Amino acid sequence: MAKGTNRVVWGLAVALVVGVVALGVRFRPYWVARYRGEGADLHGTNLQGANLHGVNLRRAWLSDADLQGADLTSADVRGAALYDADLRNADLRGAILRGGGAGITDVERIGAQLCNARYNRATRWPPGCNPRKECAKLVE
Repeated sequence: MAKGTNRVVWGLAVALVVGVVALGVRFRPYWVARYRGEGADLHGTNLQGANLHGVNLRRAWLSDADLQGADLTSADVRGAALYDADLRNADLRGAILRGGGAGITDVERIGAQLCNARYNRATRWPPGCNPRKECAKLVE
């Protein structure tokens, strides 16, 4: 009986370790963006629905990143590379998207998807960007 119980315990322990490692891999990009976002290499990462409210993502490499539905309210994204980033349904109210040197200058040119992204009058867009044309939604 003890031998069988021991195998079950070891099996559960292995499953737990594998699960924790898998979660760590899944959440690593989120933790990097949240706590070490400035200049971070986050290209191609999945940050769907991530709570990045007020996060400093200045000069972060977010090319090809999936930010669908992410909360980027009041986030500082100046100088970030957003080439082909998916920002559909993201909340950009109060986000700073312009300035900071080598940042984005034309949302159409970089291919960022802004459809249904929410923004308010405090959101600062790069020159030449017309959020309404990109089907982003003004929310007050």
